Amino acid sequence: MHELELTLTATPTAPAAAREAVRTWFADRYDRETAETATLLVSELVTNAVVHGTGPGPSLTVDQVANGVIQIAVCDGSHHLPQRQIQVPGAAEQAGGRGLFPIAWGWEPLRSGKRVWFEIECTSPNRG
Repeated sequence: MHELELTLTATPTAPAAAREAVRTWFADRYDRETAETATLLVSELVTNAVVHGTGPGPSLTVDQVANGVIQIAVCDGSHHLPQRQIQVPGAAEQAGGRGLFPIAWGWEPLRSGKRVWFEIECTSPNRG
């Protein structure tokens, strides 16, 4: 069972809906910096799924995979796998975002498309 599961529509509003869901989920559990990092990265994955994916829309899951490690994954209907990008000077100014470099991430093919994921370490639980 996933900690959070969300089915999105393949529209320009999907990244905002994903950001809000992840921000809300993290807000009660972890510190603000962790929540902001997760929110930024999920926006990248969902945007890529909407722009490059196929099918009705991406799905989002959040899972605790180890003590203090959260994995966020986005599935879409495209069989085109992402390519790792090498960060080059000036890349931050280019259109299309900064990618997921240098965090832990990966992908796996699915029968109906692919699953792209990233993991973040959550070492500062929200105690307040």
